Amino acid sequence: MIKMYEKKKLPGETQLGDTGETEIKSRLQRFSTVTKIERDVGIDFYCELIVDGFPTIPFYVQAKSSQHLDAQSGRSIKKSTIWYWLRRPHPVYIRLAAN
Repeated sequence: MIKMYEKKKLPGETQLGDTGETEIKSRLQRFSTVTKIERDVGIDFYCELIVDGFPTIPFYVQAKSSQHLDAQSGRSIKKSTIWYWLRRPHPVYIRLAAN
């Protein structure tokens, strides 16, 4: 007998995050190279600004969806996360998706 795997419900927060990341990535690709950071460490993308066709200035992006933030109203960014961003060798930008 073949045993079927049990499907797990996908949390709405995960869907919001994925949608926001996709929107932000497509916008970033208009002016930079974009590499998705697979391990969630508080930064979603490593990017390099494209100047005259060449990747130049590196930066990071943390993607957030506006609905995700609305659901977390009243919450703040953890101090440890801010320290993590400040210790990066390049600037970290927080980008909101308008979904």
